Amino acid sequence: MTAKEPGTSATGADDERWLTYLEYDQRVQQAVRRLGALSSNNVDEFRALLLKDRDRTRILYFLFSDLTEKNTETGSALHRTDFWPLFTRRRDFNGNSRLQILAPFEPVLPNNKSVERNWSPLWSLWRSEHNPTIGSASQSLLWNLYRHETTATTRKCSLLFGLFQYSSEAEAKRFRLFYIPFGKKPGQNNLSK
Repeated sequence: MTAKEPGTSATGADDERWLTYLEYDQRVQQAVRRLGALSSNNVDEFRALLLKDRDRTRILYFLFSDLTEKNTETGSALHRTDFWPLFTRRRDFNGNSRLQILAPFEPVLPNNKSVERNWSPLWSLWRSEHNPTIGSASQSLLWNLYRHETTATTRKCSLLFGLFQYSSEAEAKRFRLFYIPFGKKPGQNNLSK
């Protein structure tokens, strides 16, 4: 397979990036062959290892685990700390963070999104999530006995499984008491006829 020379098409910058990737891929394959690993699966694993600096500390396999991975190209880092069964805390490469108090299965099955999404709410006493890219955060205590959510434009708070709810937006603040709404709805005028 031959690659086009940079600048031969309307998107010359894309061609330069493609040539750089091909050169990088060839270097990875050469390094893997030098190490004696010839299968294509090992090439992919080795490529991933080249991009990450990994540090892991474990005590009694999954009783305590502290994992730090750093992407050497971008400088972003992943950090995960588990102390079975008390808590699990992680911060991914995008800066998203999550803390969960009482985590009996998450340290044993790390990076299992199904367990985190479907089963963790059953046993978590406290859950806190933060997404800095969109500016959202949420906290939950005892299966949403208390729940607090914030985004860039809204704030929501709920107590006693929704018997008391408060929401605030730029144009309106509302609250509900025993599911009865009070306050101004969004888009409603102050003057009534």
